[in-house]
Amino acid sequence: MDEGFESWRNRDLGEFPYLMLDAGYEKLRLAGIVRDVEVLIAVGIDREGKRRFLGVSVELKDAEIHWREFLDHLIHQGISGGEHIVSDDHPWLKASRRAVFTFSKWQCY
Repeated sequence: MDEGFESWRNRDLGEFPYLMLDAGYEKLRLAGIVRDVEVLIAVGIDREGKRRFLGVSVELKDAEIHWREFLDHLIHQGISGGEHIVSDDHPWLKASRRAVFTFSKWQCY
C-alpha cells in the first residue's frame, strides 16, 4: 500500500487552471497516543470542469513551513495551467501561497 501511495503522490500532475486548498484536523494514534494532526489537501479542476484530488499531507502541528513544502511538492509534480487558487484566509496558507506562487500566473482568492 505504501508503494502505491508514493507512486500516486509523486505522479506528474499536468494542467489544472483552478486549485482549491484547505486543511482540517483529524485524530491519529501515534505510539499509543491519540494526537490531533493537520491534514492539508489540494483539489484541482481541469479544463473540462472535472475535479481531481491532487495531494494530501499530514503533520503533527500547524505551521507555515508545512504549507510551503506541500505547495512546493505540487510545483515539483509539474502542476501547470494555473489561473486561480481558492482557499480560506489562514495567515500561514496566505504567506505560503505568496512565497511559492509569486513568479507564476496563479491568482489567489
